[in-house]
Amino acid sequence: MFKVDRSGDGLEVTFEFSDGRALTRKTFRFTQKVYLVSVTSELTQNGTAVPHLLTWRGGFGDPTVRNPEAVQHALYYDLSNSKLKAIAFGDAKNGPVSVSGQYSFVGIEDSYFTAVFLPGDVPSVEETTFADAVPMRMARTRSA
Repeated sequence: MFKVDRSGDGLEVTFEFSDGRALTRKTFRFTQKVYLVSVTSELTQNGTAVPHLLTWRGGFGDPTVRNPEAVQHALYYDLSNSKLKAIAFGDAKNGPVSVSGQYSFVGIEDSYFTAVFLPGDVPSVEETTFADAVPMRMARTRSA
């Protein structure tokens, strides 16, 4: 279970877990009046930093869309080629698809929603796309 700490101004929340050996900490800092969140994460094992990735897996966007996989993509902007690239959900059906390079952003999108990671001063970014289909809830029907 994560321990949750909130800042006094209500703009920051930190999630922390430790089993005595491993420590994980994620902090989200929100900016007032804009859709911008700063994220920091840390993972240590016996006090030593462990390389790790941030993930956003599972469904997002409008849950009423039929066949959401058709409109969900991972995307990134390749600075060296000045080109926006998209990875379709189906491209990862046989296993994760990873790309890395000098990108101005990486993210996910569907027809109405986009979330992107802005790497700042990080020279290289890695993005991995998974084909995690989220089961749609089946409507219950009653027979008369």
